Amino acid sequence: MISKRDRDALSRCLQQIEADPQWRENFKARKARGDDWATRADAACSILQKRNLKLMPWEIPPCSSDPHPLDHHCPYFQQRKEQAKVFADRLRQHQLSIFEPHPIEALQAIAEARQRELHVIEPSGDAA
Repeated sequence: MISKRDRDALSRCLQQIEADPQWRENFKARKARGDDWATRADAACSILQKRNLKLMPWEIPPCSSDPHPLDHHCPYFQQRKEQAKVFADRLRQHQLSIFEPHPIEALQAIAEARQRELHVIEPSGDAA
């Protein structure tokens, strides 16, 4: 079962990719051939994270970091997957989905919100 947080992030990914002129037709075709929502949303997330994180073609985005039964067949793939898992764990530690389309921006927003909380000026107790 998918969490609400993950579903929301995946929905944003799919909306963004379907609005992207570079990918719009591709995703229309995927839908027309019968790809389900989850398959399309997962593909959209992978595309967006690779683009937004500026990953090299061989690097794995955080959304693809969960273990897979075939991972053991390629040790190099396992190493790359472990790197992606480190980033995914960082997202989870901050209560974010591993499917965030813009993971760095999401982490920065949390850091900025925490900074603002630290700089809130407490009202003084002086009563006139």
